[in-house]
Amino acid sequence: MVSISETYIAGLQEKFNISRRTSVVIGVGLASVVSLLFATQGGLVLLDTVDYFINNYGIALVGLVEVVGIAWFARELKNLQAHADSVSDIMLGSWWKFSLRFITPLILGYMMIQNLRTDMTSDYSGYPREFLFNFGWMVAIGALIFGVFITMKKWPNEK
Repeated sequence: MVSISETYIAGLQEKFNISRRTSVVIGVGLASVVSLLFATQGGLVLLDTVDYFINNYGIALVGLVEVVGIAWFARELKNLQAHADSVSDIMLGSWWKFSLRFITPLILGYMMIQNLRTDMTSDYSGYPREFLFNFGWMVAIGALIFGVFITMKKWPNEK
């Protein structure tokens, strides 16, 4: 749990230029409040639904938006490759850019379509469709929106 918490605590600390103590209070405080939902009578159903939608849609959707945004719109693959090459013993070739421009979006898009097709024809774990739609999609889309919102905030040393 410490290693998982450390990722977002360090991120808060660096991104918002706040003290470690403040970052821990905010990060652990929010995590504690959200985790109270999972301690309720229906907590296992909530946890199962959040886990399913974040893993099947949230991560794939964020990855798809990120790779398309970086590779197609921002056109930053050359800079990312130069940075990776400067800190690694293995040099990335043109295959890496090709993979991020075409193969990765194709695979992530295919995964999303297959997951949607499956979920449109059957309800996950027999849970009510309305609950899955309202709560599950709210979590997956909320994670994407939160990520975009946090990304818009410039790092302290950026101009």
